[in-house]
Amino acid sequence: MPATLAVLAMSAAASPSNPWTVNLYFENDLFDETDQNYTNGVRLSWISPDTTSYQNDPAFPAWLRAANRRLRLLHSNDPETEHNLVISLGQLMFTPEDTEASALLPEQRPYAGYLHAGIAYHTRSENRLDVMELDVGIVGPSALAHETQDLIHDLRGFEKYQGWDNQLRDEPTLQLLYEQKRRLFSDTWRNNFGHDFIAHAGASLGNVATHLNFGGEYRVGWDLPDDFGTSAVRA
Repeated sequence: MPATLAVLAMSAAASPSNPWTVNLYFENDLFDETDQNYTNGVRLSWISPDTTSYQNDPAFPAWLRAANRRLRLLHSNDPETEHNLVISLGQLMFTPEDTEASALLPEQRPYAGYLHAGIAYHTRSENRLDVMELDVGIVGPSALAHETQDLIHDLRGFEKYQGWDNQLRDEPTLQLLYEQKRRLFSDTWRNNFGHDFIAHAGASLGNVATHLNFGGEYRVGWDLPDDFGTSAVRA
C-alpha cells in the first residue's frame, strides 16, 4: 500500500530582515503497518521570503546569488509575480514486499536509499504556482537508508531487516522537476467557511525517476490558507 502522508510545518525567522520559513515533510507507511516498497520519505526545506531578484537580493548569501546566476534558465524575474527560493535536503527509503528474506529477491523492488539536495524556484500569481527544481544526490549505501531504518527500528523495538546487503550500489543522481498548480475555483461563505480546488500537473526527468503526473486537491473548511495545498516528498 502507498505511504500515508504526514506533514509538519514550522516557521522560523533567521532574523527580522530575513524571515526564512522551515518546513519538515514526513511520509511513512507505518500508519498502514505495511513497511514495504516506498516505506519512508523525509524532506527538510528552507523557503525564502518573497524576492524580486534571485541574483541580487541581499537576503541570499553570496554563494547562493552566484548559483542563481548560473541557473538563471530555471527561474523568472517577472515583476508581476511573486518569487521564492527553496533549498531542501531529503531521503527516501525503499524495501521489497518480503522484508524477512536475506537473499536477493529479483522479482521484487530492491532495497534502496536515495539522499538528495535540491534548489527550487517558485513563481506565483494569484491563482497559479510554477515550480522548477534541480536535485543532485546519490542512490546506494552512501544514502544511509540502512542505518536510518536500523535506528528507527531500534527506537521502536522492531526487528531489523536482513536484506540490506542486496541494496542498489552507489550511483550519483541528477533530477530536473517541473510542476504547475492552478486554483480553478475558490469561494468563501459566512464565518470564513469556504472551499477551493487546486489542480496540478508536472514532470520529472533524471536517472532516479522519469514520469508525468497530474491530479487535484479539493479543500473545504474554515480560514483556508492562501496557498496551493499540500506538497509531497517528490523524486
